[in-house]
Amino acid sequence: MAHPNAGLVFLNWLLTKEGQSVMARGFGFPSTRADASTEGINPVYLFQPGEKLFFNDERYVAAFGEWTGLSKQIIEAASK
Repeated sequence: MAHPNAGLVFLNWLLTKEGQSVMARGFGFPSTRADASTEGINPVYLFQPGEKLFFNDERYVAAFGEWTGLSKQIIEAASK
């Protein structure tokens, strides 16, 4: 049986610099967290200060859908 707070502990870690760096590398897109690592991220996807961005790349749109679904699953599991 899982620890009752395991989901919250995982979610807390996921939102840390380390967690966001791992997530960004896994998806291949940068985190919106400014201090997360950008190692292994395609430079075309890196944010520049003051730059206004609009992604219409099919891979980005597909990944955004995956992020949304994964985020929903994590939050639902953590809130049980």
